[in-house]
Amino acid sequence: MTGPTGVIARRVVAIAAQQVARQVPQQVVAPLLVPPAVFFASQHWALLPTRRTPGKQQQKQEEHQQLQSAPAAAVRRQSRFRRIKAVVAAAASFLPGGAARGTAAVFAVATQLASLAASVPVSGAAVGGLAAGIAAKGIRRWQVARRSARRAMVNVDTGPAAEVSVVTFNIRGIMDRWPERAPLLQRCLIQADADVFCFQEVLTGEFAQELQLLGPDYCVHECRAALQHLSSSSLLGAAYVSTLKALLHFSWTRSLLVSLPESVEGWREQYQLAGNWSRLLRDLAIAPFYGNSIATRLPAAQLEPPGSSKQQPNSSGKAAGVTGSNNSWGSGSWSSVWGSSSSSGSSHPASDLLVLGDFRAAQRVCVQLRLTPAPGTGRQQQQQQAGCGGNVDHTQSNDSSSNDAVAHVWLVNTHLDHAAADIRQRQVQTICAWMEPLKGSCAGIVVTGDLNAPPDEALHASMAAAGFMSAHKAAHGSEPSFTWPSGIQAPLMDEGEPHCADYVYAWQAPGYQLLVAAAQLCGDKPSQDDATLYPSDHIGIKVKLRVVASSSSSSGGNAAGEFAAGTGGSS
Repeated sequence: MTGPTGVIARRVVAIAAQQVARQVPQQVVAPLLVPPAVFFASQHWALLPTRRTPGKQQQKQEEHQQLQSAPAAAVRRQSRFRRIKAVVAAAASFLPGGAARGTAAVFAVATQLASLAASVPVSGAAVGGLAAGIAAKGIRRWQVARRSARRAMVNVDTGPAAEVSVVTFNIRGIMDRWPERAPLLQRCLIQADADVFCFQEVLTGEFAQELQLLGPDYCVHECRAALQHLSSSSLLGAAYVSTLKALLHFSWTRSLLVSLPESVEGWREQYQLAGNWSRLLRDLAIAPFYGNSIATRLPAAQLEPPGSSKQQPNSSGKAAGVTGSNNSWGSGSWSSVWGSSSSSGSSHPASDLLVLGDFRAAQRVCVQLRLTPAPGTGRQQQQQQAGCGGNVDHTQSNDSSSNDAVAHVWLVNTHLDHAAADIRQRQVQTICAWMEPLKGSCAGIVVTGDLNAPPDEALHASMAAAGFMSAHKAAHGSEPSFTWPSGIQAPLMDEGEPHCADYVYAWQAPGYQLLVAAAQLCGDKPSQDDATLYPSDHIGIKVKLRVVASSSSSSGGNAAGEFAAGTGGSS
């Protein structure tokens, strides 16, 4: 198409392509644009105008003079090749950065092939078009694979499902400018609005740091890692814990102990006391409350892990930095003494605990999820039939709670050793072995916490070998670049190389799927008034999981509930 009509037509097509690029997402434009662009370019169409600098114009003139002395067939091949190159380059501009760079690399090879083909009498334009088509097909496959990896860990099913949002957050206790960052942290947690918050370095129990931040709508399952470690370490430690237990029985001594952590840490920060003796005073002040906790607004499942009442402290593991759960301070006498805070003010049993050593512990809580039938199945299909005039048994459809499937999911929260990678490796292996007997009685397991381990550390391979997958990596293809340090500036803050230390891992049982619907950071923005103030020295991770039951597991009602009926007891 030549003459004024051809110029006008090419300009109209170019403007239309630019408008489409503004309105349609990049991932949609590229697959739609590249194949027809290559086709029309081979038919002497220039879909998009090219920007020419004075240097390019001079190069164009020299090429034109060379082509005038060449045979007519060579002129046509060179002209087609230039148009294909311009079109593919324009199409690459619509792609994301990674895809554009990949296109440039592939097209560099295609350029060499097409340049050689231009001097061959056989159709050189066909060779150039073929190379461009291969590049476009590779880009499309790359985009499809990337979207599939982000969408979920496994294929999506259409069975009954439930969504649960989980946040893991090391909130640094009352250290690092706590009076200033407490309102900022509270706003961050309210904005996250998760079903489950898994805290590390929290002052739980009577101090109730979680309820100060979240309000009364959450049930808190505490894990006093410091006291758990001391009570199982030696007779002196057990005597110290017994003394604290007695002091917390009286209101005036309890009020004094609750007021000590903020007073001591405020005094240390005011005078910048970083010595070992001042740290010892701080540790003694926070020891009655220091540890982890799980705050949830989901109903707890009345399950007791098999053999939990028979577990005894494993003294042989102390040297390795790992000990077994101590039943005398576990779900029995410990919960009757300490209790947990809740919205109703009543005491809830402490979660099942595993002492890991060095003021570290893991806790687990089983929650119950009500699975909602997928659209077009079950009671929803009956309602659709009723709207169309069909006959429905209302006696059956009114009792929706009895017909809905129920799934049990275990939540595991931990804080691993910060000093040695081999100790962290053993701690992770112990946690995986601790959870192994429960895999046959639940829909899935979610492990959260401050693992203090970069993504390339060996413990992540141990998690993968046990069947766990990182939720953030499943959603984005990689872990966050760093979650510690956040950027906070404080007189006595910890310092180190930035790395990803916080993770959410998920395991799915046969017959169920744990899909990662979303994963994002929280607490990564500083205060608007102070660029050096963050909610914590860590950055939290929020994950939204979708629990889907296959038709075989949902048809029989509660597949995991058969285990609950057989064991009884409370967690």
